[in-house]
Amino acid sequence: MKNKFLYIILLFLVLGGACVSEFNANIPSSDINILVVEGNIVSDSIVDFYFSKSFSLNEEIPPPGYDDVQVNLVIVGNNGYRSQPANYLGSGVHRISVDKLDQDVLYGVEFEYEGDTYQSTLAKPLQSPEIDSISFSQPQEEGEVSIRISTHSTESENQYFLWTYKEDWEIKSHYPVQVFYDAKSKQYYIDNTFPVLYCWKNDIGKEILVASTESLIEHRIVNKVLYKHEASNDRFSELYSVLIKQQAISKAGYEYYLDKRKTNQDMGGLFTPQPSTIEGNITCISNPDKKVIGFVEVSGNITEKRFYISANHISRPRESCGLFSREYFEELGWGSVEIYDLGYRPVGYTLEMGSIMITAYSSRVCTDCTTRGGTKNKPDYWPNNHQ
Repeated sequence: MKNKFLYIILLFLVLGGACVSEFNANIPSSDINILVVEGNIVSDSIVDFYFSKSFSLNEEIPPPGYDDVQVNLVIVGNNGYRSQPANYLGSGVHRISVDKLDQDVLYGVEFEYEGDTYQSTLAKPLQSPEIDSISFSQPQEEGEVSIRISTHSTESENQYFLWTYKEDWEIKSHYPVQVFYDAKSKQYYIDNTFPVLYCWKNDIGKEILVASTESLIEHRIVNKVLYKHEASNDRFSELYSVLIKQQAISKAGYEYYLDKRKTNQDMGGLFTPQPSTIEGNITCISNPDKKVIGFVEVSGNITEKRFYISANHISRPRESCGLFSREYFEELGWGSVEIYDLGYRPVGYTLEMGSIMITAYSSRVCTDCTTRGGTKNKPDYWPNNHQ
């Protein structure tokens, strides 16, 4: 970590189960427990602000109470405006309703914590243009798939952008299954709804995605790569969707995020580490010597666009799943209970005199989409009728 200081700032999005390589950092005690603020003011919306405390990378797990930070938070304007206080939801999360902002007024957040008063730099709401287009590219067969964005600004408009994205995708079991085993009754039964054929997964982008049109002649960003995935990723196995949000940010905010991104890259980006030397726009006005990390932007709007990629638009490596005949298991001396308990599921059957006779099996990972991290929580907007 540059400057010999390391911090892990775990906000409400902790990367569950991730690991960090061992690192012995010499952290001065004065540079831990720094107040960390994340969140932005957005006109005519409900927004969340996240408060936590920095801690040393030497900590193997987040220390108790690192996000047990409750403040008294309001939005203020230079015309005397003060919003209703934020509601504390726990774990450092503060939710506040933002009124429609006046383009000619400077706004910021003000909050009190442990007897001190903090305030972000007041600023006018920035307007974000519409996203021109979202596209994808796969230059090589079965190679990486990159998601790209095109947008614009003008010389007189904002020229700095921050993007965030949320992914949803559909996966499908390799083999459809409609015969299931009831371990309690030790009987097979038929379910024609194919309950574990289709599932859905989701993720939120963790990268810091910023860009500027300041040095571009036409102030236009064309086909900028935001992120990439391998073609073999199950995101592209059936139907993939991404919702990209675009926010206009200030030049100071752009530089803040660039510094933060560089620090993340230096440390591999696992836990969003960040040194206290990164300058934000929040000050402890009652005690200027107190450190605080964070940058609060003021936005008049946030624009967004959704994009889909179907599996037949991507060149992917062929997937395969093994099939096992009933005779194979009979030779092993396995009965239905053993076969089921070892994770095999029926993929072929016949009906003989009203009885279900299994003819073939495959592994559960090939027949049950929930074993691959999928759920049956289908997004409300999903464009097909799969169940």
